Order: sequence, then structure tokens, then C-alpha cells
Amino acid sequence: LNAPQQHGLSSLAAGRLAPRPCIIWPRRAGRIVKLDKPQDSPGRAALLAEKQAGAAKRFVTLIVDAGDADAPYMSTLWHNGQVVGETTSGGWGYRVNASIALGMLRADLAVPGTKIEVGIYGERRPAVVQEDQPLWDPANERIRA
Repeated sequence: LNAPQQHGLSSLAAGRLAPRPCIIWPRRAGRIVKLDKPQDSPGRAALLAEKQAGAAKRFVTLIVDAGDADAPYMSTLWHNGQVVGETTSGGWGYRVNASIALGMLRADLAVPGTKIEVGIYGERRPAVVQEDQPLWDPANERIRA
């Protein structure tokens, strides 16, 4: 695969955050493609090598101090002056009263609480990596009330 298979584009086009995950990258194909088949297939060796090496990036949720604009698609993620990832979407979370961005971040930085910066229209804004769980009512307590 030369380009990612994109899903949830109608959500992005409508200005909403796309459901997780919104993009399936080739390095994640080991979860989708059965790699232990006896027959060979195009790209199988490359996928096995990537699976063995481990993921270089992880999908994360960020809370962003966005100011006047939310993070758009493909905003750069920065840490210590280096580009370490990109956003896949961004928007205002009305339930959590904060700007939320979804993105692919270098694996060693994809730890909850890590502080990074998001490039939003030429300005770097602070952001924090969140737990891999829903931001609003993660324990589903409201549905049981």
C-alpha cells in the first residue's frame, strides 16, 4: 500500500471528528491481514518486517490549548523542537469543554500526560496526550444512572 486507506471522510468533511481509528496505516495491517497464511502475497515480507520492528507511531487523543482555531487535518506535532507526528482531525469537544485532536505520534511519546505542541496555522499551541479511553464518562456511569 502506497497511501493509507482512509475511512470516515464524510465525518471529516462535515467538520466532525472521525471515529477512531480514522486511518488504517500499512504498519497496522498485521491486525487486519492474516500474515500466517502458507501462500505468499505482495508486500507480505515488508509487513512482517514492520511487525517485528514494532510500530513507529501510535494513535493518540490530545487535549489542545487551541486558542481561536482547532487543529486541522495534518497539523504537525512538535516535541523539543522536532516534528514527532501529525494530526488526523481536530475539533471542539462540547461534552469536555476543550479542543480535541486525534493524531499519530512517535511511539515513545504516546504516553498519557506527555506535553507536546500542535502547529495550528503557523502557531505552536500546547497539548497533552490523553489516556486511551473516552474523554467523557469513561466508566459509562451516566448510562447506568
